Amino acid sequence: MKAFKTLPLLMLLAGCSDAEEPAAATDCSNALTTMEINTCAAAQQEQTEAQLNAVYQQLMKRLAELDGGLDPVSVQEQVRTAQRLWIDFRKADCDAQFALYAGGSIRTAVYLGCMQTRAAQRITELESYFPY
Repeated sequence: MKAFKTLPLLMLLAGCSDAEEPAAATDCSNALTTMEINTCAAAQQEQTEAQLNAVYQQLMKRLAELDGGLDPVSVQEQVRTAQRLWIDFRKADCDAQFALYAGGSIRTAVYLGCMQTRAAQRITELESYFPY
């Protein structure tokens, strides 16, 4: 089921990945072409996604160590459920933005920017869960 959720993103990236150079070889501060912009947006989104996954894993680990009368497994399950719902929301929201730019060359960059922005916001939200 997880593979189907990432399929639209993979399809978007597949359309521009063969003919373009990797983001590391692209000067993203001066990206001008659609391919360069998409390459840079994909690289930025990928980095943010990796950070999101790391923060989520760190949170789940810290929640497993909860004490003080709380049930760590129950709290983890609630966070897991919330995260799954958030993933569905993000996809729907970014799909709507992608649809808004149908036929435009900017639609992939808009979609990837949406995914990256939502992931960055979620990182902040997950970090606020951290028990100190």
